[in-house]
Amino acid sequence: MSIVAGCTTCSFNHIAVLLSKYIKKYYNLDIRVTHRIDAVTRLIVTDMWWTLIDGIKAIPPRDAVYWIDSFATRVKVPLNINRINRYLTTSEWNRIILDHYGIKAQVLPRSFNDDMTLKWFNTGQRSIDVMVIATDYERKNVKVIMKAIRELGIKKYVAICKGEGCTHEPYSVSEDQKYEMLARSKLFVWLSDSEGFGLPPIEAMSVGTPVIYSDNPFVSHNIIYETNIAVPCKLEEVEDEIAIRPKSVFNLEDVKNAIKEGLRREITPEEREKMREFTWNRYSHKKVLEELVTLDILRP
Repeated sequence: MSIVAGCTTCSFNHIAVLLSKYIKKYYNLDIRVTHRIDAVTRLIVTDMWWTLIDGIKAIPPRDAVYWIDSFATRVKVPLNINRINRYLTTSEWNRIILDHYGIKAQVLPRSFNDDMTLKWFNTGQRSIDVMVIATDYERKNVKVIMKAIRELGIKKYVAICKGEGCTHEPYSVSEDQKYEMLARSKLFVWLSDSEGFGLPPIEAMSVGTPVIYSDNPFVSHNIIYETNIAVPCKLEEVEDEIAIRPKSVFNLEDVKNAIKEGLRREITPEEREKMREFTWNRYSHKKVLEELVTLDILRP
């Protein structure tokens, strides 16, 4: 049995590797991660639109399941849809898009790294004021975040991204380092335009760190929580040669005010524990793999 990741150095590969790890841990099954569909493929973790564009070029086994999502709302090229296989997606808004094309998909979220959460969950003092993770500088609106950080005079921050103000390159830190930094941060700032799911804010919450996030339905679906702070934004659209996606337009003062409010707040150990429990019961691999068993996708 194998899990196919839709890319190598990207979030889909990261998700596939973690799935393989925790299937072994919780069910003692050896599942290899590959990047090519073959006769033993069981789960395909990849982009929604590339699947709909190239859907029948490499036909998987009939019992294989596509687990797909996207940050784009539509594309400008012809689709080639495979309706033979079963589909999962990660958000209600992605499910609605798939339904439009006659694909009935169930919603199942992505998962954080259970072991890292248990190791680094922190109810104590935080030495980093703000943390940012962004593989796409423009779509994650890192420029406005960096400007807010500069104008607020914040010196103790970590920004894993590629561009002005970034402190670490994407994928340059280990899982252990990433979760340690998340657990030492007072705030995690996530101003993405759109996400199929969006794992980093859930990773932050899993170690007790509150999130500043974009108040739009293409991002907020899995982050709305009592300790988190929404930043208002105006929604527009942008497009490239292939895809059309939402674009969040922020007022800099709103971003600065949200960060200031977050840094002023005193989060109690009990509130952090409640946040960890909230995420564990929804987004841990232990919980999500139980759902895959219930759906008869994972067969121990």
